[in-house]
Amino acid sequence: ERNNTLTGLSPAAQWAESFFYATVFRTAGFSTYAPSLFSPVALLFTMVVMAIGASPMSTGGGIKTSSVAVAALTAFHIVRGRDEVEVRGRRLERGTIRQAFAIIGYVCLMTGVLCFLEPAMSLKDLLFETISATATVGSSMGVTASFGTAGKLCLILSMFIGRIGVLTFFTGITRDVEPKRYAYPYDTVLLT
Repeated sequence: ERNNTLTGLSPAAQWAESFFYATVFRTAGFSTYAPSLFSPVALLFTMVVMAIGASPMSTGGGIKTSSVAVAALTAFHIVRGRDEVEVRGRRLERGTIRQAFAIIGYVCLMTGVLCFLEPAMSLKDLLFETISATATVGSSMGVTASFGTAGKLCLILSMFIGRIGVLTFFTGITRDVEPKRYAYPYDTVLLT
């Protein structure tokens, strides 16, 4: 952003602004510049930082740094052809892996729903709004006011689900009361 929104600032002020934005977009939502003015690279970085958010047990939003680490480790182990995700002599539970990917899947799903409900909006704006709502950041590209009622309700739902946790929400409304006493046999599916 040195040649865009930070033009005219001293190098020290540019570093301070950069540090400020790298911190606030993790959860606070404060802005000295509108995100819609950011360059595409800075906007992408901002969305990634918002999506990742803070670390577990903090008050920050996002999918959490641990979920990103689990997703990256899972992808690494899949590429290497391993069935289990192993880290430092321990295996990760499948529930942990599902949780990491459920959050990412939810953001993609809700962005798709908003694309359907708000066809006049750009994908970039809708993705930013969805990530900001789900990660409970509070930043906006300035387009939310022009959303229809259904689009606004989707963002409200995303804020609520993001605050209590995607998996917690869906587990709460779909959890089976009786545990299954059987298991289906494994099957393979050709993916390539």
